[in-house]
Amino acid sequence: MPNREPQTLPLLPGTQEKRAPALVIARESSYDSNVLMEGMIGQTVGSNLHLPGARDVLDAGIAPLLGTGPFDTFQYRKHKTNAVVFEHQGVIYLYSMGSASMTNLSESENAFIELLCDVFSAYRPENVYVATFNRLLRSMDFSGKLLQAAKRDVGVLHCGTTTIDPRSGPGKAMWATFALVADMERDSIVQRLFSGQVNKYSTGKYILGSEAVPPGYRLAEDGTVVPVPELQDAVRQLLTMMADPRLTARQIVDAAGADGLSSDTIKRIHGIDATFADLCRADSRLASLIDWMDTYRTGTVDIFHRNPFPGAIRFRELVVEGVAPNDPGFIRFHYDWGIPEGGWAPDDVIAAAKRRTMGTKERRRGGGGTHRRRKPLSGWVRWRDAETEYKLTGTSAMYVLQARPAEIDEGSAA
Repeated sequence: MPNREPQTLPLLPGTQEKRAPALVIARESSYDSNVLMEGMIGQTVGSNLHLPGARDVLDAGIAPLLGTGPFDTFQYRKHKTNAVVFEHQGVIYLYSMGSASMTNLSESENAFIELLCDVFSAYRPENVYVATFNRLLRSMDFSGKLLQAAKRDVGVLHCGTTTIDPRSGPGKAMWATFALVADMERDSIVQRLFSGQVNKYSTGKYILGSEAVPPGYRLAEDGTVVPVPELQDAVRQLLTMMADPRLTARQIVDAAGADGLSSDTIKRIHGIDATFADLCRADSRLASLIDWMDTYRTGTVDIFHRNPFPGAIRFRELVVEGVAPNDPGFIRFHYDWGIPEGGWAPDDVIAAAKRRTMGTKERRRGGGGTHRRRKPLSGWVRWRDAETEYKLTGTSAMYVLQARPAEIDEGSAA
């Protein structure tokens, strides 16, 4: 199984003090599409067999992403995008299943782009290999951000048979052209995806799938979401603990795990038997539950998607809402899942739990420092004695201690 989510990307063997010679990126859109991901890995790695050890990686297929391969993989998560990073014979590999073709692509951020920027900064690869340019970028909204990261940290981009130098004039022109084409392609994909979601909704099916189902509910075989009465006591206990300010986030998720609460996302990342107790970021999990507090109270949920067809005012029985100048509006998908007899918890308990999770989100977004978990040492940590200067680099799992004769400097700190 991949390692738990790190605070920072690891300094993999051979990359502590030099640029990685190569970074290979394979990306597909869904954890449910393992066949597509397998094909993308084969296409990307198979086209670059000149890299050291590439044949070994090709033979491993999708196994590193599933945590069953021969390499020591390191799991990395950025917002809701998961990836694994591993090294083989000096080459860094990044496998990620995160979609940029969702209808609700954020205007302000893109998790995969942020993940790429982190990876570029950590390893400063001399060469980046992808199957096609759209494996890097799908929206013009984020082109500038990724280009700046590439100009700062990357040597050369190899997109299939096309080579791009992000610092040169011709390279930047090629980047802009490919980014425009990728953006147009994404718009077409989003429209087709949205049409499929409308058709799915019209038959009563849940459009977000099993990984977007809160504790206490499950996705039935017919695609609908239903409450699970046998989890009523566990959910009530979870909400009651969340409403108690004396309990820490860690205590709450550990107790919820002891009650057997889990989710498809937790099981996919940490194993089929994993529960809330296996989460490494308890506060993040509690914060994610804020979106479900009204559902626990009413049994209903509303999903809002941006309208991908500017000018359209209706899709089947769905009315486009919020239309304004330069804003095509949004579509509301409404579901009534119901609640078990007696409810999940009293309304005052749910209201108190909601206040708790709202506070968690606010603190995570930039509040005081007392709530923050202590991060591993990062960057360069130095100290010295009379004859030797020491330097500690890396992460908590991979610290590297280096020493050299100390230079005479009366003003340096111990």
